[in-house]
Amino acid sequence: AGLCILVKIWAEASYTASVASGLHSCQPLIRPTSGQISAFTSSLHMRRLVRRRKAREESFDMGDGFRMQVLSEDGKKLDLHSPQPPPLVFIHGSFHSAWCWAEKWMGYLAEKGYPSYAISLRGTAWSPDPLAKDVRAPSVEQHVVDLLRFLRLKNLTDPQRLPIIIAHSFGGIVAMKALEGSGREGASRRAQGVALLCSVPPYGNGPMTKRFMESRGWRTVWDITRGFVLKDGSKDAALCKKFFFSEEMSEDEVEKHRTRIQQDANPFFDLNSVSRRLPSLHSRESVVSDWVVGNPSLERLVVGASDDFLVDHKGIQDTAQFLGVPPLFVKGAHDVMLDVGWKENANVIADWLEGFLSTKSSNQTN
Repeated sequence: AGLCILVKIWAEASYTASVASGLHSCQPLIRPTSGQISAFTSSLHMRRLVRRRKAREESFDMGDGFRMQVLSEDGKKLDLHSPQPPPLVFIHGSFHSAWCWAEKWMGYLAEKGYPSYAISLRGTAWSPDPLAKDVRAPSVEQHVVDLLRFLRLKNLTDPQRLPIIIAHSFGGIVAMKALEGSGREGASRRAQGVALLCSVPPYGNGPMTKRFMESRGWRTVWDITRGFVLKDGSKDAALCKKFFFSEEMSEDEVEKHRTRIQQDANPFFDLNSVSRRLPSLHSRESVVSDWVVGNPSLERLVVGASDDFLVDHKGIQDTAQFLGVPPLFVKGAHDVMLDVGWKENANVIADWLEGFLSTKSSNQTN
């Protein structure tokens, strides 16, 4: 019965995601706990990450006592006579925050000319929720409000500066919810394009859980349940690797990422709010989302990973159908931005961006 309850919690809403566990309370003359060491190490890594790159770390006031961490990089100016590419806005998924984009992709794409912003959602290690002790985890609607407020604060709602939203895993739900209103009559456009990477499907995890049970058996469902609900995926290096990374990744690299993943391992989604507000439940179109139908100029990309342990191919195909585009699969595991093939995966994004921006430029010239 206990296992059934845990599976139901995970299936109805999602992979629970995460606020930093933070430091455990210290007592005199007691050796620091592994949690304290992990938190301190992760903090040092964040500062080194910002120093090593050209990334800036900023904190934005969301108006209710909450301050959102944002990492950003300027795009390299490649041609004085060409317009600057649109900004990229990265949204992370469960057990992650902005660091996962800054580690590899942001600097790489900046060299190709793209300015970028990576947000840490409310309730993660670097964007702690001041209300967390008094109320349940933030709702998906609150994450959408925070995202849209950030876009306004950075003047990314200007028609000339609309961003490209790139979202991973559960961040895909936030991106889809943020775009729901953009295709309806009278609503302003909120992005030039959206790329969903290994995204939770618009109908959530429930149908995937059933497919996993039928095709892989109860062991897979139990691993995912204990990994996210019991947070074993942030503490057990082998399980962390199974969830997020390819077999080819070195143990040292896995451990480096795991310590940061552990920081982001408390719920940052109100599970009930997710299940009540799934994108598939709030679209008037049965197959393709209404905001795509109402906004045909929005560029879309849906990417899955060949060896993803958490999101199956059927889930990626259904997400692609919801966005009205064919799916694209890359080699590797769930964390396409950190895995051993991160550069090839980043080039997939760069090629997509270059393709539609070139077409758009040609159309404007003609």
